[in-house]
Amino acid sequence: MKSFHQYITEALDKPYRHKKMSETDSTSGVTHYYGFKDDSGARTHVYISHSKNNNTAHVDFTDDEGSFKATGKGSIRHISTVKDIMQKHAAAHPDLKAYKFTSEKDRDSKNGGGRHKLYSRLARSVGGRTDDDEHFSTHYIPVNRDKNGD
Repeated sequence: MKSFHQYITEALDKPYRHKKMSETDSTSGVTHYYGFKDDSGARTHVYISHSKNNNTAHVDFTDDEGSFKATGKGSIRHISTVKDIMQKHAAAHPDLKAYKFTSEKDRDSKNGGGRHKLYSRLARSVGGRTDDDEHFSTHYIPVNRDKNGD
């Protein structure tokens, strides 16, 4: 029987097949659209938006209806797939220095809710940080660091 750590490690190493769908250029920046289907055929959309004013990109992912709300149907492989998309996207954009996620805090939960805890833990595990506000948090994940750490 596999240990929990082995299970997590294996699941994170098996992202779903995904592809870049399109990109949209606007006066404020560029948004890249990616998509994948899980084993049940449910589609997830991943949006990576670059601002023209800095080298940080905002990452969002939604279900097929465009909802950001937790559906309870996600899995470790969903997070693994988003991570894989982000890594490949960062390799294609060497000027990118950080990814940014936001999560709304659940006011009824002591620790802000599951998504808040997950994003905070993910950011911290890769040397990033979380900035907390009263109603939401912003999580930063560094990428494409220079030799001096910038």
